[in-house]
Amino acid sequence: MFAALLLGVTALPQDLEGPLRNDTFLPAHEAAQAALLAGDEAWTLTLTREGGSGPARTRAFDAWRRALVDSEVGATVRCVDPRRPDVAPFPDADRTHGRRIEGVAAAVLRRLTQATDADRAAWRARFEPLAEADLALAPYAPAHLAGVERAWPLTRAASVAALRLADLALERGAVTSARTWLARATQHAGADPALAAATRGRHA
Repeated sequence: MFAALLLGVTALPQDLEGPLRNDTFLPAHEAAQAALLAGDEAWTLTLTREGGSGPARTRAFDAWRRALVDSEVGATVRCVDPRRPDVAPFPDADRTHGRRIEGVAAAVLRRLTQATDADRAAWRARFEPLAEADLALAPYAPAHLAGVERAWPLTRAASVAALRLADLALERGAVTSARTWLARATQHAGADPALAAATRGRHA
């Protein structure tokens, strides 16, 4: 299920591939890039000193969330920050992160989906109340729903927002769009049985 999240990572054209020390331009939202780096530094501290939990994990979560708040839809970041290439706490199996960019939302999701179940539960516990309050501000307005889905990844509120957007897309006959929102709803639902059933019912 989580593999689909990684599709937001975008490889550069083959003739432009290369390490970041070359002249290839990789567009990046600098505020989001800085926030992600701060989160990754805190996450590294979490892994090395806190056994996977503690204040550093909270700082990492808050910094990753700030990357979403500080950026807009369509903003991109480098998979590896050239200022601190040594700070890369998440796997790079094919060793291509140094020459790739990804959307900010995809970058945050990549980090969360490579964390543990306990980490994701802690993320939800920290942000779910805020996400639910945000959703309640305009629970059926399409633009607001899209904002909630992006701003609060892997929360129940994000899954509900995506489900409602899927329903709206189906109502206007936009089947491809509906499928995209259903896939996102599934990503955010996690192990929630009610949300899983709701997404399965719409896939049927």
